[in-house]
Amino acid sequence: MPIEPVRRQPSDAEHRDYASKPMALAIHQPGELYQETSLGGRVEVEVPGCLLSGLQARLFDGTGRRCEDPEPELSSRLVLDFRLVLDEAFARRRLHPYQLLHVDELIPDHLRLADIKAALHDRGFRVEEPIKDLSTADPDDLAAYLLATHPRGPDVMRLWLLVYGRRHPTRRRARVKGGLTYTTAFESGELRIRMGGEVPGDGKVATHEMNELHAALRDWFERLRARR
Repeated sequence: MPIEPVRRQPSDAEHRDYASKPMALAIHQPGELYQETSLGGRVEVEVPGCLLSGLQARLFDGTGRRCEDPEPELSSRLVLDFRLVLDEAFARRRLHPYQLLHVDELIPDHLRLADIKAALHDRGFRVEEPIKDLSTADPDDLAAYLLATHPRGPDVMRLWLLVYGRRHPTRRRARVKGGLTYTTAFESGELRIRMGGEVPGDGKVATHEMNELHAALRDWFERLRARR
């Protein structure tokens, strides 16, 4: 597989980086993989046109004169043997739990985004700004995407939230003494929040944070509904 040079700053002209396209290892029988403690392999890299040791190669004839033609062909070859400990690799795998929160009889407006941001801040998350507004078929609908991060030791836990709200009219009937029934029309709506998380290692950490955020948002939205 060919490698390509990685662009660097002009101030670091003496240092060169090369990278190849990602190479994936496919294991069709994972049961055999679980029985192994480690995986080993070898990587061979050939760099044509130069000697990585810094040596210079010149060609001379029998009289001691330097030959310009043909020029010597230069090439460097690196061989690397590696070993991957599977328990350590699996411990660093990224897990992606997700949840769905649905709240009915709640008017979806941009104040709800402020409520979500406040709940994230209370949990120690930092919300990436600006919040991305998404296009909807109805201009009165609410659609937005939020990304929040929280440091966890050397790692960073990420939560992304897709907020979608739809407005709709509704009616409320009330019966009073005397058998009369009054019907009141008012604006209502519904709000859906899809939450997804990502954290290396133990996925229970992200699940716990999502559960706490879910409970805090539901409690706050229930209070808003009770005020109506």
